[in-house]
Amino acid sequence: MTKNGLRPGVDTALFLSELSRARIDLINARKNLQVLKIKLSALMVTDSSFVITDTTKFNRSPDGEKSNKDTSLSEHPLIRLAQSRVDWSKAKESLIKKNLLPKLNIWATTFARGSGIYPDGTIKSSDGWGFSKYNYGVGFQVAFPILKFSDEKFQKAEQNFISKSNEAMLNQTSLELSKQQDISNVTLQNALEVAKETPVQLQSADYAYKAILIRYNTGLVNFSDLIQAQFNLVKAETDLKKSYWEAWKALLFKTAVTGDLNIFLNEVK
Repeated sequence: MTKNGLRPGVDTALFLSELSRARIDLINARKNLQVLKIKLSALMVTDSSFVITDTTKFNRSPDGEKSNKDTSLSEHPLIRLAQSRVDWSKAKESLIKKNLLPKLNIWATTFARGSGIYPDGTIKSSDGWGFSKYNYGVGFQVAFPILKFSDEKFQKAEQNFISKSNEAMLNQTSLELSKQQDISNVTLQNALEVAKETPVQLQSADYAYKAILIRYNTGLVNFSDLIQAQFNLVKAETDLKKSYWEAWKALLFKTAVTGDLNIFLNEVK
């Protein structure tokens, strides 16, 4: 066994060392999980703990054919917000122009009184409670805001600049979202391709590990070679899971860019 590089004492020490390192990695992973749970509870403003009960939906790659397509951004919340500001600015601009129009005021008044004293000197106090004399008036007035013409000119110019600023902000928002959508499409496409390729890597690593294990059991290779093959297998398994998560993250990024949550929810169903 010594000739073949197999030293039982050394192999056992190497095994225990690798086992200890694996336990340390597990402890650190659990710590990171707890930290992320605390951060999530802070973002959701709650003290309740989170229990992950089912992750079956994410043990696969999302379907790229129905997800990796350009989506209209017209209903995106940021676009609608910018468009509402433009509409509000245009409406205020129109209102300022209407302030220069002449104003027509119409008014009306009525008058009535009662009296218990008659011209011949007769007094009937109870008749004073009723109306005996009536009068009314109707009129209209046209007002021209002559003194407001100078102020109106500056207000129109100011509001016009505000409207142009809002339109520029709308165009900038549309451009940024369009570029982000292009980035999300590239990211999702790349993630899907990686997720499609990683099973091949896992299959090859699994085959190599089984072959090395047989050779180790027959004394043809040392423990270091076996550990390296096992490490490659574990890394391939980890890369497979990671590729799935990266694909889902890319899909969620595309959902955020387009503002359509159904893109993500339809994949989860």
